[in-house]
Amino acid sequence: MPVGGGSGKFLYKTGFTAGNGTYFGDGSDGSQTFDGTSTDSVSAGASSYGRYFVDGTTTTAYPVPLAGTNVYEYTVPNKDGSYDGDAVVKQYSQLTVNSGYVLTTDQPCRGLFIMVTGNCTLNGSLSMTARGAFADPSTHGAATTGIRVPVSPVSNDALSEDISTGAVFDGMGTAATNLETAFNNATKDTGAFISVPKVGMPADSTRDIESGSDQDMKGSFGLSGDNWIVSSSWGARPTDAGKTGEGGSGRNRSGATAGIAGSMFAGGPGGGARYFGPGGMEGQDFGGAGGQHSAGGDWSAAGGAGNPGGTGSYTGGNGGDGCGGLLILLVGGDLTIGASGGVYAKGVAGSSRQSSGQYIPGSGSGGGSVIICYKGTLTNNGTINVDGGILSQADNGGNASYPSPQGGAGSYQLINVG
Repeated sequence: MPVGGGSGKFLYKTGFTAGNGTYFGDGSDGSQTFDGTSTDSVSAGASSYGRYFVDGTTTTAYPVPLAGTNVYEYTVPNKDGSYDGDAVVKQYSQLTVNSGYVLTTDQPCRGLFIMVTGNCTLNGSLSMTARGAFADPSTHGAATTGIRVPVSPVSNDALSEDISTGAVFDGMGTAATNLETAFNNATKDTGAFISVPKVGMPADSTRDIESGSDQDMKGSFGLSGDNWIVSSSWGARPTDAGKTGEGGSGRNRSGATAGIAGSMFAGGPGGGARYFGPGGMEGQDFGGAGGQHSAGGDWSAAGGAGNPGGTGSYTGGNGGDGCGGLLILLVGGDLTIGASGGVYAKGVAGSSRQSSGQYIPGSGSGGGSVIICYKGTLTNNGTINVDGGILSQADNGGNASYPSPQGGAGSYQLINVG
């Protein structure tokens, strides 16, 4: 395990013996099929978190894939309130999720970390949509590097990085950090780190803020991370690979400010709407609460998405609950994502009005970060989605003049280590 703690930790190992591959867990949770029956001590039901308001009414909905009653929710260990807790860690020998079913956590937390020694078949979904933690990485002892998953491809056709410093899961919680030694004993001295930076896409106050229509209700989409796909040749790592998305900025007649940056655990929260005044109503750092409203005149203003969603004013709705989270999937065999299957870490939409009248919608939260590494073959006919939250025009009460600023997309890394 790396020695030291906090943001200034030293990255080296003691007693390390280099292995010859990538670690895919020990299979201790067995072979599991999620098909509607009680499986691995969890049962399917409705999602407990992630709602947002739709269609200019008090009606609520859940983002894809959390709608319905076929959602399996792992219990988050060591919960710290309603929006934080340790990462959930599972080590399967085989994993199958049937069509229509979803695996996620029962509240926001610092990650969902699934390892499979054999084959993984997803005709249903793995999801950290709306499950990013409200957590300061430094407070939890995260390293300056963020999260690092060391991989040693069989072909040796990697980036030839020095990975002898080993896995870094600091900040994710006890179960994750306890895996570091096993990872370090399995990997070689060279290969590649698949990383999630400590800070996501930054709040950027220098970029142009788009204009609205007649009232110049300004706002902006959040900034997005870079995806990285390695199927045969590695190539260069994109600059913003692994980063979570920035939250959308609050729409404001006087000129919006930037959104809020994401962290290694969550996309940034969305800003609240403001009718008039300096700046926008920003959300809280580190995946915290969405921005609050600031109404004026005969206008209503809605809240931004976050943990929890920011409050709206007059008839403006509260922002959606949640930010995109962290999901790591390591598969030692073949990975199949069917046409109805997917891996998700989406942000949540802001809100619109709750009744008729002039209103300004709140902004969406940023998407999360997904790491998928597989050793065997990949058959992907499904979806990998890390989009930021956004209201469709219909869900925005039909308002085309003032669309809800979208949270920035996070990023996914899809890596063949075979």
